[in-house]
Amino acid sequence: MPIAGNSWYNHLDTDTIRKFRPAWVIVTLMMASHMTLYLAVSEYRPIVARGVVTFEARQVRLRLWSVIMCRVLMVWIVLCAGFVAMGIGPAVAQETADDSKCADYRTLFQGLRDARLRLTSGVYRGKGHRVLRTDEKGSMEGDVSFFCAFDYLNNRVRWDSEQPMIFMDPETQKESVNQIGYQLVQSREKTLYLDLGSGIGTQNILSVEAPDFRPPNYGLPFDVRTFGLSDWGSIEHGATFEDVSDAIDKCKVVGTREEPDGRCVITAVPHPQAQVELWINCEQGYSIERSEMRVLDKVTKKWGKIMSFMDVTWAEHGDVWVPTSVHLERYFNGPEMYDATLEWESVNQEPAAGLFEPDGLGLDPEGIIVDRRLGDKPVLIGKISGEPHPLRSGVELEKQTGMRYQWLFIGNAVAAGAIVLLYLWRAKLRKTRKS
Repeated sequence: MPIAGNSWYNHLDTDTIRKFRPAWVIVTLMMASHMTLYLAVSEYRPIVARGVVTFEARQVRLRLWSVIMCRVLMVWIVLCAGFVAMGIGPAVAQETADDSKCADYRTLFQGLRDARLRLTSGVYRGKGHRVLRTDEKGSMEGDVSFFCAFDYLNNRVRWDSEQPMIFMDPETQKESVNQIGYQLVQSREKTLYLDLGSGIGTQNILSVEAPDFRPPNYGLPFDVRTFGLSDWGSIEHGATFEDVSDAIDKCKVVGTREEPDGRCVITAVPHPQAQVELWINCEQGYSIERSEMRVLDKVTKKWGKIMSFMDVTWAEHGDVWVPTSVHLERYFNGPEMYDATLEWESVNQEPAAGLFEPDGLGLDPEGIIVDRRLGDKPVLIGKISGEPHPLRSGVELEKQTGMRYQWLFIGNAVAAGAIVLLYLWRAKLRKTRKS
């Protein structure tokens, strides 16, 4: 277990140190016995050489060794006392910290990781309110709503979202809040993407994109397993639990403690200028119920006031804990707030396949489907209201596009031949008239 509350030796492991405790005891006893032996011999045992009792030569050497060993033992005792005071020696006081369930942050992180990875699929809806900015001009805010179906084992996720966004009129230079919305389906084979009115992209066109297509940040799905563990900017930009989990392993933990209510608090420094504290409820699936972030004050070189915090409530479904509400406040660019509740329709049950297909998106029947998996060569599949149009694979699209260019080449060749024949016919006609 790591040592809680210390920094420069926080990489030490008390389990490893405990293995060396017998060596501490043995070395101490050996040094004490040697010193006692030398003192006894030098003080009380006369040396007989050639029938004459003498104390001088060996007596001096033994006294010298006894003094040296005494000094070494004193230094050793001082070092042991210092190590005990710092909490890394074989001390009884350290046992109290070791026995705490919060002392071993690696165990806490592993428990958290295992608990979150138990959530493999689900369907939920959410709604709430968001304050984008608050200043002397007033508050820029609006309602949020979202729907999500995910199946992590099969790499499928569906995300419908609507939320406010600040727009600036290029003519009047005045800001206003408009609602934007997206629909997104990502799978191994393709990405379906629909702009529901952001003012950025073309509306009412369902685009079929490559699997690695990345929509605008506001159109990326949440990974609820990261709630409380990651900052809101990363969550909103589509950070996955795997991404955050890898970052945890590289994070520097500087302390742990146990709150009176039994929750464990981990203090970590993910960046030299930022400090994060995580409140973990070990009795509720290692859920993170609160997280706080502070930044380093450039003048005092101390951690300043809280710049952002997130409160999350959790509920148990079977053997899995899932978030049911999230409340966030940030103060970096003026007060911001995000508040939402989540209602779960299913947990760890495979969502219906139709939720990940165009027919299950509830699209406008007059909209059209365009396949863009060939990059700059979009292929119009047809209207949503028309006959079912299979979403062709990339190979089929390449074949189709190749045939189209073949017919285009043939058409151009025929047209060029016709022009040449017309020119020759007109030239012959002019010669006939002259003659």
